[in-house]
Amino acid sequence: MSSSFLSLSLWGRQLTHHVDQLKKHVIDTVLTPPIPAEVFESAADCLVHVSDTPALTYSSLFRLLEKIKPNVLIHTGDLVDQLKLGNHSYLHSLYQEKVECFIRQLERMPVDTIYLVPGNHDDPDILTYTCQRSHVLSGSSLVNFGPFKLGVAHQPQNLPPGADFGLYGHSPDKPPANSGRPLSGLQSINVLLANGNIYSIPYPRGTDVARGIKIRPQKL
Repeated sequence: MSSSFLSLSLWGRQLTHHVDQLKKHVIDTVLTPPIPAEVFESAADCLVHVSDTPALTYSSLFRLLEKIKPNVLIHTGDLVDQLKLGNHSYLHSLYQEKVECFIRQLERMPVDTIYLVPGNHDDPDILTYTCQRSHVLSGSSLVNFGPFKLGVAHQPQNLPPGADFGLYGHSPDKPPANSGRPLSGLQSINVLLANGNIYSIPYPRGTDVARGIKIRPQKL
Protein backbone atom coordinates (compact mmCIF):
# COMPACT_ATOMS: atom_id res chain seq x y z
CA MET A 1 0.00 0.00 0.00
CA SER A 2 1.50 3.31 -1.04
CA SER A 3 2.28 6.10 1.41
CA SER A 4 0.17 8.50 -0.65
CA PHE A 5 -2.87 6.24 -0.20
CA LEU A 6 -2.26 6.04 3.54
CA SER A 7 -1.94 9.83 3.74
CA LEU A 8 -5.17 10.27 1.79
CA SER A 9 -6.95 7.77 4.03
CA LEU A 10 -5.73 9.56 7.16
CA TRP A 11 -6.81 12.90 5.73
CA GLY A 12 -10.25 11.46 4.98
CA ARG A 13 -10.68 10.25 8.57
CA GLN A 14 -9.57 13.62 9.92
CA LEU A 15 -12.01 15.41 7.62
CA THR A 16 -14.85 13.12 8.72
CA HIS A 17 -13.98 13.82 12.36
CA HIS A 18 -14.01 17.60 11.76
CA VAL A 19 -17.36 17.36 9.93
CA ASP A 20 -18.83 15.35 12.82
CA GLN A 21 -17.57 17.93 15.31
CA LEU A 22 -19.05 20.73 13.20
CA LYS A 23 -22.42 18.95 13.08
CA LYS A 24 -22.36 18.51 16.87
CA HIS A 25 -21.50 22.20 17.30
CA VAL A 26 -24.39 23.25 15.04
CA ILE A 27 -26.82 20.99 16.91
CA ASP A 28 -25.64 22.14 20.34
CA THR A 29 -25.46 25.87 19.59
CA VAL A 30 -27.98 26.50 16.80
CA LEU A 31 -30.64 23.78 16.74
CA THR A 32 -30.86 23.10 20.49
CA PRO A 33 -32.62 25.84 22.48
CA PRO A 34 -30.32 27.61 24.97
CA ILE A 35 -30.76 26.12 28.44
CA PRO A 36 -29.94 28.27 31.50
CA ALA A 37 -27.03 26.89 33.52
CA GLU A 38 -29.11 27.08 36.71
CA VAL A 39 -31.31 24.26 35.41
CA PHE A 40 -28.34 21.88 35.45
CA GLU A 41 -26.83 23.24 38.66
CA SER A 42 -29.98 22.93 40.79
CA ALA A 43 -30.63 19.78 42.81
CA ALA A 44 -34.38 20.48 42.75
CA ASP A 45 -36.78 18.35 40.74
CA CYS A 46 -37.46 19.71 37.26
CA LEU A 47 -40.59 20.03 35.14
CA VAL A 48 -40.78 20.98 31.45
CA HIS A 49 -43.98 22.42 30.00
CA VAL A 50 -44.73 22.71 26.27
CA SER A 51 -47.85 23.27 24.20
CA ASP A 52 -49.11 23.54 20.60
CA THR A 53 -46.14 21.74 19.05
CA PRO A 54 -45.89 21.48 15.27
CA ALA A 55 -43.54 18.82 13.90
CA LEU A 56 -40.89 21.50 13.33
CA THR A 57 -40.33 21.62 17.12
CA TYR A 58 -39.94 17.90 17.76
CA SER A 59 -36.21 17.44 17.22
CA SER A 60 -35.38 20.49 19.35
CA LEU A 61 -37.74 19.31 22.08
CA PHE A 62 -36.23 15.82 22.13
CA ARG A 63 -32.69 17.21 22.34
CA LEU A 64 -33.76 19.50 25.19
CA LEU A 65 -35.31 16.59 27.11
CA GLU A 66 -32.22 14.47 26.58
CA LYS A 67 -30.07 17.24 28.04
CA ILE A 68 -32.27 18.27 30.97
CA LYS A 69 -33.68 14.83 31.85
CA PRO A 70 -36.65 16.37 33.69
CA ASN A 71 -38.68 14.55 36.29
CA VAL A 72 -41.95 15.65 34.69
CA LEU A 73 -43.11 16.75 31.24
CA ILE A 74 -46.50 18.40 30.75
CA HIS A 75 -47.86 18.98 27.25
CA THR A 76 -50.98 21.15 27.28
CA GLY A 77 -52.39 20.11 23.95
CA ASP A 78 -52.30 20.21 20.15
CA LEU A 79 -49.47 17.70 19.88
CA VAL A 80 -49.36 17.93 16.07
CA ASP A 81 -50.26 21.57 15.75
CA GLN A 82 -49.61 21.91 12.02
CA LEU A 83 -52.65 19.66 11.49
CA LYS A 84 -55.84 21.44 12.52
CA LEU A 85 -57.82 18.32 13.25
CA GLY A 86 -60.68 20.21 14.85
CA ASN A 87 -61.34 22.05 11.60
CA HIS A 88 -60.61 19.33 9.03
CA SER A 89 -61.81 15.79 9.71
CA TYR A 90 -60.14 14.48 6.55
CA LEU A 91 -56.78 14.95 8.32
CA HIS A 92 -57.70 12.30 10.88
CA SER A 93 -55.59 9.45 9.42
CA LEU A 94 -52.56 11.68 8.93
CA TYR A 95 -52.95 13.04 12.45
CA GLN A 96 -53.04 9.53 13.90
CA GLU A 97 -49.86 8.59 12.06
CA LYS A 98 -48.00 11.72 13.17
CA VAL A 99 -49.15 11.74 16.79
CA GLU A 100 -48.37 8.04 17.27
CA CYS A 101 -44.84 8.60 15.98
CA PHE A 102 -44.41 11.65 18.25
CA ILE A 103 -45.68 9.88 21.37
CA ARG A 104 -43.54 6.78 20.75
CA GLN A 105 -40.43 8.96 20.53
CA LEU A 106 -41.53 11.10 23.48
CA GLU A 107 -41.93 8.04 25.70
CA ARG A 108 -38.33 7.02 24.92
CA MET A 109 -37.06 10.26 26.46
CA PRO A 110 -35.38 10.31 29.90
CA VAL A 111 -38.48 11.72 31.63
CA ASP A 112 -39.97 10.04 34.68
CA THR A 113 -43.59 11.18 34.27
CA ILE A 114 -45.41 12.51 31.20
CA TYR A 115 -48.79 14.24 31.26
CA LEU A 116 -50.72 15.03 28.07
CA VAL A 117 -53.74 17.33 27.94
CA PRO A 118 -55.76 16.96 24.72
CA GLY A 119 -56.12 20.19 22.75
CA ASN A 120 -58.89 21.26 20.42
CA HIS A 121 -56.90 19.74 17.53
CA ASP A 122 -56.28 16.41 19.28
CA ASP A 123 -58.25 13.19 19.41
CA PRO A 124 -58.34 12.05 23.08
CA ASP A 125 -59.20 8.47 22.09
CA ILE A 126 -56.13 8.19 19.86
CA LEU A 127 -53.93 9.67 22.59
CA THR A 128 -55.27 7.21 25.19
CA TYR A 129 -54.89 4.25 22.82
CA THR A 130 -51.34 5.22 21.81
CA CYS A 131 -49.84 6.08 25.20
CA GLN A 132 -47.92 3.34 26.96
CA ARG A 133 -46.60 5.24 29.97
CA SER A 134 -47.94 8.78 29.48
CA HIS A 135 -50.97 9.99 31.44
CA VAL A 136 -53.78 11.57 29.39
CA LEU A 137 -55.55 14.14 31.56
CA SER A 138 -58.96 15.70 31.23
CA GLY A 139 -59.41 19.17 29.82
CA SER A 140 -59.01 20.77 33.26
CA SER A 141 -56.89 19.03 35.89
CA LEU A 142 -54.73 19.55 38.97
CA VAL A 143 -51.28 17.97 39.22
CA ASN A 144 -48.93 17.97 42.21
CA PHE A 145 -45.27 18.88 41.65
CA GLY A 146 -43.02 19.24 44.67
CA PRO A 147 -44.75 21.64 47.09
CA PHE A 148 -46.89 23.12 44.31
CA LYS A 149 -50.34 22.45 42.94
CA LEU A 150 -50.43 22.91 39.16
CA GLY A 151 -53.57 23.65 37.18
CA VAL A 152 -53.36 22.36 33.61
CA ALA A 153 -55.65 22.95 30.65
CA HIS A 154 -55.33 23.53 26.93
CA GLN A 155 -57.29 26.77 26.87
CA PRO A 156 -56.52 29.41 29.50
CA GLN A 157 -60.17 29.98 30.45
CA ASN A 158 -60.47 26.30 31.42
CA LEU A 159 -57.77 26.36 34.09
CA PRO A 160 -59.06 25.14 37.46
CA PRO A 161 -59.05 27.53 40.43
CA GLY A 162 -56.87 27.23 43.49
CA ALA A 163 -53.55 26.28 41.88
CA ASP A 164 -50.13 27.78 42.51
CA PHE A 165 -49.36 27.81 38.77
CA GLY A 166 -51.62 27.61 35.73
CA LEU A 167 -50.12 25.80 32.73
CA TYR A 168 -51.90 26.26 29.40
CA GLY A 169 -51.56 26.87 25.67
CA HIS A 170 -53.92 27.58 22.76
CA SER A 171 -53.97 31.39 22.89
CA PRO A 172 -52.21 34.36 24.50
CA ASP A 173 -55.39 35.34 26.36
CA LYS A 174 -55.02 35.80 30.10
CA PRO A 175 -56.36 33.00 32.31
CA PRO A 176 -58.64 33.64 35.31
CA ALA A 177 -56.98 35.45 38.19
CA ASN A 178 -57.73 32.59 40.61
CA SER A 179 -55.90 29.96 38.52
CA GLY A 180 -52.42 30.73 39.87
CA ARG A 181 -49.35 32.24 38.29
CA PRO A 182 -49.82 31.83 34.53
CA LEU A 183 -47.32 29.84 32.46
CA SER A 184 -48.06 29.85 28.74
CA GLY A 185 -46.63 26.96 26.77
CA LEU A 186 -47.61 28.77 23.60
CA GLN A 187 -45.18 31.62 24.12
CA SER A 188 -42.19 29.58 25.30
CA ILE A 189 -40.99 26.29 26.69
CA ASN A 190 -41.29 26.59 30.47
CA VAL A 191 -38.93 24.96 32.93
CA LEU A 192 -40.24 24.92 36.51
CA LEU A 193 -38.04 23.75 39.36
CA ALA A 194 -39.47 22.40 42.60
CA ASN A 195 -37.82 25.32 44.42
CA GLY A 196 -40.13 27.70 42.53
CA ASN A 197 -37.64 29.04 39.98
CA ILE A 198 -38.99 29.41 36.44
CA TYR A 199 -37.04 29.63 33.19
CA SER A 200 -38.37 30.37 29.71
CA ILE A 201 -36.72 28.76 26.69
CA PRO A 202 -37.64 29.94 23.18
CA TYR A 203 -39.14 27.61 20.61
CA PRO A 204 -37.19 27.13 17.34
CA ARG A 205 -37.44 29.92 14.80
CA GLY A 206 -40.47 29.43 12.55
CA THR A 207 -42.61 27.70 15.17
CA ASP A 208 -45.43 30.24 14.98
CA VAL A 209 -45.46 30.03 11.19
CA ALA A 210 -45.68 26.24 11.41
CA ARG A 211 -48.53 26.60 13.88
CA GLY A 212 -50.39 28.65 11.30
CA ILE A 213 -51.21 31.38 13.78
CA LYS A 214 -50.33 34.98 14.35
CA ILE A 215 -49.78 35.83 17.99
CA ARG A 216 -52.26 38.47 19.08
CA PRO A 217 -51.57 40.99 21.85
CA GLN A 218 -52.88 39.89 25.23
CA LYS A 219 -56.22 41.31 26.24
CA LEU A 220 -55.96 43.94 28.95
